[in-house]
Amino acid sequence: MPSVHLRERKLKDGVIGFYLDFYVGGSRYYETLDIKIRPEYDKEVKKALRDKATSILYSKRSDILVNKHPEVFKKELQKGRGNFFILFEKMREKRMETSPNTHGVWLNTEKLLEKFHGSRELQYRHVTLNFCQKFLAFLRKYKHPTKGNFANSTILTYYRKFQSAVKEGHKMGLIKEDYSSMIKHPPKDKRDEITRDTLTIEEIRAIKETPFYNPEIKNAFLFACFTGLRVSDLRGLLWKNISQINAEDKSSPIYIVELHQKKTKKPVVIPFTQETFDLIGKQRGLDDDNVFTIPDQSGSASRTIRRLIKRVESPSLKRKKITFHSARHTFGTMCVNSFGDLYTTQRLMGHSDHKSTIGYAQKELSSLINAIGELPKI
Repeated sequence: MPSVHLRERKLKDGVIGFYLDFYVGGSRYYETLDIKIRPEYDKEVKKALRDKATSILYSKRSDILVNKHPEVFKKELQKGRGNFFILFEKMREKRMETSPNTHGVWLNTEKLLEKFHGSRELQYRHVTLNFCQKFLAFLRKYKHPTKGNFANSTILTYYRKFQSAVKEGHKMGLIKEDYSSMIKHPPKDKRDEITRDTLTIEEIRAIKETPFYNPEIKNAFLFACFTGLRVSDLRGLLWKNISQINAEDKSSPIYIVELHQKKTKKPVVIPFTQETFDLIGKQRGLDDDNVFTIPDQSGSASRTIRRLIKRVESPSLKRKKITFHSARHTFGTMCVNSFGDLYTTQRLMGHSDHKSTIGYAQKELSSLINAIGELPKI
């Protein structure tokens, strides 16, 4: 069978070079890589260079097996000895063309699978029911260095990518059964069951009336309550993203904000009123000027909002866990409670999946009471 291996060799002055050792069709040949590790490089640089060399190795293996020797590759697959990571990589590259927004999720899943398995050599015959169950258990227990344990929806997202690859392997006859769909207690999508702390209109008014040392963050938060923009989008919001659509109407002007969301890369158009425009708290600047100045440090905006909440005279507000993102949840909940149209709310929120919107359909008690009052009378 054709093979390729990554080799190291010592050069002059302690320099380490890399080359690929090929064995194809009974012949052996070599290819020198333009990667060298010098003694003075620090540990991180050396690791990055080795990772680069390894990446080239995997690419060459895939190219040789799939493209140059398909007949040998097919025989190996039929024996269950092919590499599952090659299939996964090919599916990830295909999704890059058809669904570029999901490429990051596919890449993260691939890294997690490699971390779980311990290498990038995974034969199809080893993808069993037990393997799938253990990988799911790994996702449930895995603790991200900065974000902690994964949420249930995140576990489901990663597992579905793995499941897609297993299903494809089964369709191709490389894996005996679709073991990924046979596991017990699979993750469930609970986005529609999530309860989030949101603000009432009275609490928003109380925040607006509370003096604060950082009016920029305060105004950005209030603006997000009526537009649903994430803090990442507010950081990049420029004045040219905001325009008035009925300039002739001086009494009730309507504005829109148009941008591509940083998280989903999808466009969104959100109309808002003069009252919401006034929450920006400043006059219009140049087209390429930022509307708000928000620090890039992770969590800093939420910490500032928590300091603001402590100063607000509202007992109900102090019982809630409010972050900057609560403004977006508030907007989604107000939309559903105001006009009860999930499709319209989905468009305003910029959700790709309607299940994300359903989570905001948690009616306030007042809305439920009004709804009961509308029922037919006997």
